[in-house]
Amino acid sequence: MYGKIWTQQEIDYLTASYHNTSTRIIAEKLGCSLYGIYNKAYGLGLRKDTGHQSEIMKKRWRENPNNGSVKGCFKKGQVSHNKGKPMPANVYERAKSTMFKPGQVPHNAKPVGYECLRKDKNGRQYWLIKLEGVKILTQKHRWLWEQAHGKIPKGYNIQFKDGNTQNCTLDNLYIISRKEQMIQNSYHYNYSPEIQKAIHTIGVLNRHINKQLKNTTQ
Repeated sequence: MYGKIWTQQEIDYLTASYHNTSTRIIAEKLGCSLYGIYNKAYGLGLRKDTGHQSEIMKKRWRENPNNGSVKGCFKKGQVSHNKGKPMPANVYERAKSTMFKPGQVPHNAKPVGYECLRKDKNGRQYWLIKLEGVKILTQKHRWLWEQAHGKIPKGYNIQFKDGNTQNCTLDNLYIISRKEQMIQNSYHYNYSPEIQKAIHTIGVLNRHINKQLKNTTQ
């Protein structure tokens, strides 16, 4: 059986409409099978728009919310049919070469001391470090501070004196309560850099004075 012989007019119509028109509608208009349309579109390098594909899926869901793809999904609380059952011996033999062994380290595991820059949700970049016995990477500036001064109290943050989050050195770090940080952020918009620095210095002095007073009364 010979394939469809396409006219230039049909090719022009397919090119203009394929990206946002139902393939079934195009097939009916051109008197061609769905396979023939898909095959020709592939040969011409045509693709469906992402938005069009999304609308098709939404329409299918509205028309038949219990479609096959949903039927095959696990429901909340549903227990797997093979839970608690041993793996068949023949399946185990085929799969054992790909199984993790006790104590095996993943190929992409980072060594202790590994460092990298990562962005937070606000786009600021921070140095992260891999510590021994800790699975996830730790913010290096917090780790540096705790190495020198002990555990960071609840309700306090570690900030950068020069505002550069990538300048991660101990002498560039200071501790500040979240309450004081909120106040500091508010006067950033109202005062000159000189006054901001003076207010910050006063805050640091007050913390030292309060600490000394606390030590002398104990």
